[in-house]
Amino acid sequence: MWDVVRKKSLRSKAFIGVVVMFAMSFSGIAVVNGFAFEIFMDTGLTVLEASIANDVIALVSLVEEAMKALPRFPFCGKEQKISKITVSEESTRF
Repeated sequence: MWDVVRKKSLRSKAFIGVVVMFAMSFSGIAVVNGFAFEIFMDTGLTVLEASIANDVIALVSLVEEAMKALPRFPFCGKEQKISKITVSEESTRF
């Protein structure tokens, strides 16, 4: 945690993350996601079609969040270091 405060490169990345978080909070995207079913119903979709469309949005969001958790190898031309500990080595540590 303190590395974010100490290292300038991490500080700028954390700042970008905070700006994106606030932009999403104030853009109203949470409201759109919360009322997606009603919005689809208002566009003339049937209950089944609106439910399926809402499920697709939830699935896309789930995949997006899962992809955020994956390590990024090349990022802007710089490679990030990845731990060389394998699963078998890690399980024998404890």
